Amino acid sequence: MSKKIFVANWKMNGNTEMINKFSDSKVLNSSPKKDIVICPPYTHINYLSSKISNKNISLGAQNCSHKENGALTGEISAEILKDIGCEYVILGHSERRANYSEDDSLIKQKIILACKNNIIPILCCGENLEDRKNNLSTKIIENQLSILKEISDNFTCDKFLIAYEPIWAIGTGKSASSPQIYEILNFIHEYTYDIFSQLDLSILYGGSVSTSNIKELLTIDKCNGFLVGGASLSLDSFELICESI
Repeated sequence: MSKKIFVANWKMNGNTEMINKFSDSKVLNSSPKKDIVICPPYTHINYLSSKISNKNISLGAQNCSHKENGALTGEISAEILKDIGCEYVILGHSERRANYSEDDSLIKQKIILACKNNIIPILCCGENLEDRKNNLSTKIIENQLSILKEISDNFTCDKFLIAYEPIWAIGTGKSASSPQIYEILNFIHEYTYDIFSQLDLSILYGGSVSTSNIKELLTIDKCNGFLVGGASLSLDSFELICESI
């Protein structure tokens, strides 16, 4: 993987002023060595799409429905996201799993629909602190990724992203150590090797990625990029993170 991928997950934050600053950033639009993806709230996707036309920034969403269409008030389908210019969608984030009871069966349907609409999935996986302490990290990751073997025939897109986000490191300011991250990224690489032999797979790390730890994180083998949460809300910090390579 020659390019590093930097995905900004704004979660339930952001406004048009923020989008104007990010879309005008010379740093985010200048380097051929990286891919930049910004995932704003649903309400700002269309505006961001209009601002980044013909620029180096790609558009992503933070979630999509597990249904194609229908009487599902408040939901957004993969087809709608594609229609307004989305190229990526984050699926299976730990906050969705915990706060909205999304299980692997539901996430599997979302992946299928994202691929059907030629949107690149960013599938999140990760263990909580108790699992880590009980040496169950790889077992948890394996369970979360097992759905990929069930739906590999539905991968109509030619690119796929998997983001390892240890739950105990998300938003805590405490990143996993380099050996811990490498252990999981290498496991993901080996577990998915046969599944993605014909696809372009990128494996990302997320979990309190910041300006203070990005240099060290960039040295980790098999890390193709980063899913950045809190640090992506500041243009200055996100620029510094993306400029680190």
